[in-house]
Amino acid sequence: MRLSWVWVYFALLFGSFFFPWVEAESGSAVFEEPVLLVENHEGGFAPFVLYGPLRVSSVAGSGAALIWTEKRLSRGPFEIELLGKILGPNGWSEDRYLTTLSDQALPGAIALWMESASRLHVVYSAASQGQNELLERLLDQNLQTVARRVLDRSTEELSMISLVPSGSAGGICYRRGSEILFRSLDTSAKPVSLFQEARPSHLAMVGGDRTVFVAMAHARKDDLRKDLRSRIEIVELLDGHEVNRGTVAEPPGTVAGLALAISSSGKVAVAWADDRFSVRQLPSTEIFCRIRQTDGTWLSETRLTTWLGDSLEPLLTWDPQERLHLIWQDNREGSWEVYHKISGSQETDAISSRDGIHSVTPSAAWIGGRLTVVWRDGIEGRADLYLSREATE
Repeated sequence: MRLSWVWVYFALLFGSFFFPWVEAESGSAVFEEPVLLVENHEGGFAPFVLYGPLRVSSVAGSGAALIWTEKRLSRGPFEIELLGKILGPNGWSEDRYLTTLSDQALPGAIALWMESASRLHVVYSAASQGQNELLERLLDQNLQTVARRVLDRSTEELSMISLVPSGSAGGICYRRGSEILFRSLDTSAKPVSLFQEARPSHLAMVGGDRTVFVAMAHARKDDLRKDLRSRIEIVELLDGHEVNRGTVAEPPGTVAGLALAISSSGKVAVAWADDRFSVRQLPSTEIFCRIRQTDGTWLSETRLTTWLGDSLEPLLTWDPQERLHLIWQDNREGSWEVYHKISGSQETDAISSRDGIHSVTPSAAWIGGRLTVVWRDGIEGRADLYLSREATE
């Protein structure tokens, strides 16, 4: 009986390997040798420094910006800094200090939108006088603060921040306690409640000129089966008003990552990681995907990764040829590394590869027409930031 279960496990694990991901042109990408972008000389406390969030955003042309959190011992044991740098005609700028967060800052509690080369929006949460605040900073091309305002203030946790272009002002989605809210960055806008009494584990948002999609993953107890199951729900907003809502997937077990992407033609892709194939001796978290066609219909669920170990932190982005790119981190080689693949291809590109060093928390953007990935390399409490771009043909 024990042997039978092993065979069942491997059949499930590799059964979808030869099925196509998406009906699209096959392809693969080769990435340039990683370059050191930010060196963290002081190190810090590994659990936070290593897994603290970072975000990269870009505009048409070659402009881009990067923000990240860092815990520097010289600033005090309970202070977390928010830093940034910008890509201009002469390359990347020096690291710029933006603000100091508190020790209550949470992973995922920063967001970045580069509206233009001289106008950047940074949204983050911080604690002030016993309350949590959701703040926005408007920055210029030198990362100098032009304006600052409080978007929300609460005694409850403010986290899971996502910021996207939407209309003329941009839109933000975030968690306040057990509620998921959306609001336009227009000064007169009021928050719209999307989910109440939720216990979200992950939140993702993507938007266009007028349409925004918000996806949320949360766990629920199945009283009949007496086990833990997850649900991924998605809400479609038009001009800030809900027009559609539905359940994308109900995977067994725990969701360990969530991503959204929208193509130029309006296709929406949702990817998530879950541990449905894990067994006690062979833990495994894999990435799955569903695609919403332009007519509103959803394609069947497709499995994207098939390796032993854990595949986490999925990112999705469409290219101009309507090919879907997946970026993620996994530990198939023992240490965490960042990988990439394109729809229609079974080939996988290793973006990072440094033995004994963990490469984690990837973020990606199209810079100068080339897919660019930034991540943290962590060892012994340090967390340097590296960058790699698609190689030109």
